[in-house]
Amino acid sequence: MMDLLSSGVFIWLFIIVAAAVFEAMTPSFFAISFSIAAIPSMILAMLGIGFGFQFVVFVLGLALVLYYLLPVVRKLSRVNLDKNEKYVKTNLDLIIGEKAQVLADIAYLKDGLVKVDGKEWTAKTENKDKLFKEGEVVTIKAIKGSKVEVE
Repeated sequence: MMDLLSSGVFIWLFIIVAAAVFEAMTPSFFAISFSIAAIPSMILAMLGIGFGFQFVVFVLGLALVLYYLLPVVRKLSRVNLDKNEKYVKTNLDLIIGEKAQVLADIAYLKDGLVKVDGKEWTAKTENKDKLFKEGEVVTIKAIKGSKVEVE
């Protein structure tokens, strides 16, 4: 038991588990890189290779994982760094610009109801001169709290 402890197996096991738990709480695909990079180091520790070499393998492994994982994560999360987007669009943001059918009349100070993407939303408008009648098609302009703003 002392050999395993002194070889660094438990250190790498702790890093693997702690990083995986942290990743589960904050899904950023950054912490999981530490878990992945610690696996070869733990194997080296089990084989009795010195801690200095284990640490070098960990650092190199982390660099490789980050180098190859981050572009994939960026692509999957649709972050376009060329356009300098400040945030990743979520499910709700994806309906902005979509067409919606008015289910209940919408006026400036009178909330109505729209259906977009199969879901009903309470809707409002900032346009003081426009009344959107039931059956009309409107465009989702923004999401304000739990309501959509239409035009």
